[in-house]
Amino acid sequence: MRTFPVCTMVLIDAGASEDFVEGEKKVVDANGDRVLLTRFEGKVYALHGKCTHQGADLGIAGKVTGRVLHCRMHGANWDIVTGDKLAHAGATDLKTFKVEESNGRVLVEM
Repeated sequence: MRTFPVCTMVLIDAGASEDFVEGEKKVVDANGDRVLLTRFEGKVYALHGKCTHQGADLGIAGKVTGRVLHCRMHGANWDIVTGDKLAHAGATDLKTFKVEESNGRVLVEM
């Protein structure tokens, strides 16, 4: 008999849906990760909360403008929806997390 590792996803309750305002950011610590959440065009998105260039806390150094997350430390930019790096040679894409809203709560799949 063969056994296979099972990947167990955990849903983290990031807060009440009403607390996620369009264009503003919120950071939560979940399973040892710093996760930045923001609402864009009515949907909440979650990304890794540390800059991939030099590790700046995007909860502090990050600024959301439309669909773009900008790190004010050295100018890196990412697409909020995909996590793709838009600018800065030293940065890489940001990890994204699946988000669902249920019963007035924002849940992040980790």
